[in-house]
Amino acid sequence: MAKPDHAPLYVQIRSALVARLASGEWKPGAMLPSDRALAIEMGVSLGTMRKTVDSLAADGVLRRHQGKGTFVTEQTPELANYHFFRLVDQHGERVLPQAGSEVVVIIPAGPETQRRLCLGVGENVILIDRFRTIAGRPAILETVEVPAALMPGLERETPLPNALYPHYQARHGISVISTDDRLSAVAADAIAAMTLDVPEGAPLLLVERVAYDLTGRAVEWRRSRFLSGGLAYAVTLG
Repeated sequence: MAKPDHAPLYVQIRSALVARLASGEWKPGAMLPSDRALAIEMGVSLGTMRKTVDSLAADGVLRRHQGKGTFVTEQTPELANYHFFRLVDQHGERVLPQAGSEVVVIIPAGPETQRRLCLGVGENVILIDRFRTIAGRPAILETVEVPAALMPGLERETPLPNALYPHYQARHGISVISTDDRLSAVAADAIAAMTLDVPEGAPLLLVERVAYDLTGRAVEWRRSRFLSGGLAYAVTLG
């Protein structure tokens, strides 16, 4: 016999809505039923449902539009850059990269990739190696790995767009909701030096990122090496 769920009702309702969103019941851009209709359907109070929907809106999963309704957030390049690309110039203005060359292949997941993406031995990933430009010159060297089982055929969808997260959502139904970013300073190796046109050993900013979908599943491991001169990685809290 299944054990009773002792989680607070609000948490249970949120989990149920997330599961329905993850299943594709409501596609990106689709309008949800009203809070009242959802409350009746799921047998909870209107206040509980409003709290649940508000929490998903605060997390960027849903968007409320006054007088129109509540919609599933649809990733766009502009939205992805605003939320997930945090480089600024010396004046504090956001800088937007442009796509450069790329290589996209399927490879077996290595031990570290297995750990980061919670994959088993023998599972494959799609590896994206690319550089991106800022103001016309190479400025970012990226290595991106995603589980091949989650995004079948991604390796054939080249050239990939500059902003990958809207593509993940539109083509594979994978919505990136949150990321865990780790920053460190590294020295340019021979490949980075040649690609970014800097001396070997030049200082670079390394941002290691694991991206998660709305169920908390790790869907991407990305390593981005940035030219540090005149650029900063800006995060605003609160």
